Amino acid sequence: MRLIIFQTKKTFANAGLRLNYIETFDTFNIEPRIQALQKLNKYFSFKIAGEFKDPTTILDLISTEMSKQTKTITLKLNDKTKDR
Repeated sequence: MRLIIFQTKKTFANAGLRLNYIETFDTFNIEPRIQALQKLNKYFSFKIAGEFKDPTTILDLISTEMSKQTKTITLKLNDKTKDR
């Protein structure tokens, strides 16, 4: 969900919320976000953005990635032993 806070020809700001479902922990997390953009001229603009990340989301991502890497390494090792 995103809400435009302020907008002119050269300036834009918005805020929003991200809803995440973490299957590993069976929970929902709401993370607030904010973004602002300022056009400096025809070719350049300045953008700043931020969000609050829940540690549960980060832990889920790390555990998921580690699980994928472990499976990949196991598959590669099994393929190498079959060649012998």
